[in-house]
Amino acid sequence: MCFKPDAPKIPDAPAVPDADAEAAKSRRANEMAAAEQQQGRAATIITTPLGAQDYGKNLKRTTIGGM
Repeated sequence: MCFKPDAPKIPDAPAVPDADAEAAKSRRANEMAAAEQQQGRAATIITTPLGAQDYGKNLKRTTIGGM
């Protein structure tokens, strides 16, 4: 004979909020605003519609030491 204990009862999952609920809409709006603020300076670099004009060119830059 094999005695197996009964499996513990698993509680029901909490209810999922409706996607159209006002709390869900305000939470998503707050998350989007926070994500926009986290982008920082990289999101504000502005170039011309043609992009960076000197991209790919070998520019002669001054160096420390004169080499």
